[in-house]
Formats: sequence, C-alpha cells, structure tokens
Amino acid sequence: YGKYKGNDFINWRSKAQDIENFIRARAYPYDSAKTKLGNSYMFVDKARVLKNYKYQTQLPGRVLNVYKNKKIEVSTAEGVLLLENYKIYPPLNKITEKVYLKKGTKFN
Repeated sequence: YGKYKGNDFINWRSKAQDIENFIRARAYPYDSAKTKLGNSYMFVDKARVLKNYKYQTQLPGRVLNVYKNKKIEVSTAEGVLLLENYKIYPPLNKITEKVYLKKGTKFN
C-alpha cells in the first residue's frame, strides 16, 4: 500500500468526521497529522468526533475547551473534534502552555 505522501496538515474547514479519518490514517507509526500552534507544531495521533455536542458556532480550528487531562475540543466546519493524543514540538513550557492551550486559541 505504501506510505501516504499527501499534505499532512489538518484542514479545520473540513467536516469533523473527515478530519478524524485523516488523523487515523496518518497516526503512528506514520507521520502524524499536524497543525500549527503559535511557534510550535502539534502532531495529532488520536481524535474523535463529539456527537450531539451543543456548542456556539465558532470559526473552524478554534479551541472550545481544554480539559485538565490535556484533551482539547476543537471546532470544525461541521462538528466538534476531541483531540485525545498529541505531541507538541518544540514542547511548551508552563507559561506558553497557558497562552496557547486555552479556550479561543485558533489553530493555523
């Protein structure tokens, strides 16, 4: 089957289900799906669509919630995605984590 050679950046303007499938196809041991977070990159290996989620309409790629266990809810063109397993490189320190991992932050 070979390695997927397409664009590995997440398009937040896609449907949540399409993004979940894209992340699953790119997950470890392959090159993870990625997105830009400030001056760092976030490599996402696991996400799932939140069904029946009531949320106020937001721009795609906007952080809706960050949980204490570091899971992140992100708005998409159609639906909400929960990022469950990801890595950030270069790693954020405590100060930059508070700046970038908060409600309202937009992924590029």
